[in-house]
Amino acid sequence: MKKLDLGQTITIIANLGVIAGIIFLGFELQQNQRGIQAQTRATLAQIDIESIRGNRQDSALMELIIADRPELESVDQYRFELYVRELARTAEHHYYQHRLGTFDESEFEGVRVLWKRLFSIPSQRAWWEEHKAEFSTAFQEEFEALLDEQ
Repeated sequence: MKKLDLGQTITIIANLGVIAGIIFLGFELQQNQRGIQAQTRATLAQIDIESIRGNRQDSALMELIIADRPELESVDQYRFELYVRELARTAEHHYYQHRLGTFDESEFEGVRVLWKRLFSIPSQRAWWEEHKAEFSTAFQEEFEALLDEQ
């Protein structure tokens, strides 16, 4: 009878060890998630900072874009295309990071406000209409719904 009690005690202790291990694993996963979120936030901030620096250095082009792109010379047209493509790809990146849970809701909502403002410029909206097929269907649907909001 004592062997049975000893066996049960060992089983209970082993089960408690497994439960403790699972709890510890949960804490580790939560810490990893926070680390990934911090890394994502830093990466997205760096992308934005580099874009701002580039735009500041190219103020003549920014003036043309803000003025809604009167007919641009070929070099400026090419630069405009690259600028808007960069905006759209950055938006797509933000969208997927949000879907993965590495970009929180409050930050994502602020970015959505920015997208709507930037793509309300008719020339940038026209670029989107012409090039949206180059982006994932899920992102197209999200972006279209945003741009169509009143």
